[in-house]
Amino acid sequence: MLDDAAWAQVRACCDETRFLQVEEEIARTRLIARQTTGGRSRPAARTWVQENDLNNLRLVDATARRADYLLRLPPVLPPAPEAKLR
Repeated sequence: MLDDAAWAQVRACCDETRFLQVEEEIARTRLIARQTTGGRSRPAARTWVQENDLNNLRLVDATARRADYLLRLPPVLPPAPEAKLR
C-alpha cells in the first residue's frame, strides 16, 4: 500500500486490505532466526536484518493507516529458534 504507482494498481484490484502489524523487536527476533536458518552466521544475520529487513518493515509499517483493517499481533516472543514445529 505504498504510494508507488504499481502498488496503487494492486490496491485497485482488492475488495479490502488488511495490515498485519507486529512489534519491531518481535520481528527482529524472527527475522534473525529466519536468516540463520537460511545459512547466515548470527552476526551476518543481525547485520542483514538491521540494514535491510527492518528498513523495509518501517517503510511498510508507515502505510498501516491505509488498510481497511489493521491487525496487531500480541506482544509475545516467538519460540526459541531451536524449537521444532510438528
